[in-house]
Parts: sequence; C-alpha cells; structure tokens
Amino acid sequence: MHFALKRVQTRFALIFDSDIVFIKSPVEQMLAMMETDTYGVGYTEKTAYDGFEYGAKPEHRGKPFMYMLHPFFQLIQVSQYFKFAPYCHHGAPCFKAALDIHKKGLTNKIIKVFPGLGHTAGKGWVWEAVPGEWIQHDTAGTRQMRVKKGLLDIEGQWER
Repeated sequence: MHFALKRVQTRFALIFDSDIVFIKSPVEQMLAMMETDTYGVGYTEKTAYDGFEYGAKPEHRGKPFMYMLHPFFQLIQVSQYFKFAPYCHHGAPCFKAALDIHKKGLTNKIIKVFPGLGHTAGKGWVWEAVPGEWIQHDTAGTRQMRVKKGLLDIEGQWER
C-alpha cells in the first residue's frame, strides 16, 4: 500500500481490500467529509498498539488502545498520509500510522468515521457485524482464500 501511495498523483486515494463487494458507492459522501487536514475517512476499529484487534491477546487487558482506520475501505488524503508513519507489511498495515496519529492526539481530529461501514460478517473481540449498505466485507477473506490455495495467509514476515 505504501509503495502504491508513493506513486499516487491525485489528491485522494481509495484503498480497499481485494475481498470486498462494492454494493453502493460511498465515495462522494466520503469526499464531502474531507477537510484540508483530514487524514482519512472510513471505518475505525479499536486496536492494540501491536496492531492486533484490542483483546485478541491476553496482554492487551488493561493496556491503552487506539482507533485505527481499517484498510478494508478507506479514503486517504495523500498529502496528509505522508505526515505520519507509513503503512507496513502486517495483517493490519495501517497500525503504525494509527499509533503515530494517536500518540500525537490527533485521531478524533483528522480521522473521520463514515457511518454504515464495518465488517459485515463475523464477530471480533471489540466489534460485531453490521449490515453492509455500502460495502460487504467478511473479515480475513483474502487470507482465507490464500490458505485454501496452500499459501501463507500473508506472505513474508510481518513488521513489528
């Protein structure tokens, strides 16, 4: 994702997972939410500082957390993206950017939550499925498809 964002020549970039189903476009409404200092618009998820869903590991209990703009469907303002830590090779590639934004106290200022986005199937530690008016996203779909093909769920070593 970072490789691609370095090559974007437009003001905004739409990032999305390969396993989404596009039901109805929210892009026009997401663009309307953008302000000059907005980093991105999309769905946020309560995330531990290690990039895993908060509560996924016992060591998360009682520790601080952040809200991460989830990469399954997000609109990024490219100029703002480069002000923070870049996306990385991880199951949650946006976690370093989210942590950087969080530690600077900017999450609620520069990240905008788009109503009606969320995972549309399953249940996590801190989230429940929502009806998919805009985008259908069944969690870990791409990873599950890779495993069915006999591949690693995510190729290579995750960054820490």
